Amino acid sequence: MKDRLGRVDELIKREVSVIILEEIEDPLVRNVTITRVEVSKDLGVAKIFYNAYGSASEKESAAKGLKRAARFIRGRLARKVSLKVMPMLSFREDKSEEREQEVEKLFDLLAKEHGPDKGTEGA
Repeated sequence: MKDRLGRVDELIKREVSVIILEEIEDPLVRNVTITRVEVSKDLGVAKIFYNAYGSASEKESAAKGLKRAARFIRGRLARKVSLKVMPMLSFREDKSEEREQEVEKLFDLLAKEHGPDKGTEGA
């Protein structure tokens, strides 16, 4: 079951990316990249994570554009993908890259404060 959901996740990710790139004319959505998709076990909801590039206001505009286009994207997706149930689409900004950068900064700060790793002496 988990493997099937993974294939559905990837299929929806690929097709939504193509729809955004080729079929959406809204300029607010042009600078969006789909990073991952998580479909619920019952296929009722697909959380679509994306990165929007630009300023904070451009990211906010992209979120509004995706919300506005969700129904259109779902309709196009239904034509391209054969599923018993077409999930509702929920777009969410992917913050994992930002969190990763914050963690790296913390590691760099710790390394500067504590110097080289003392646990590797004598090894």
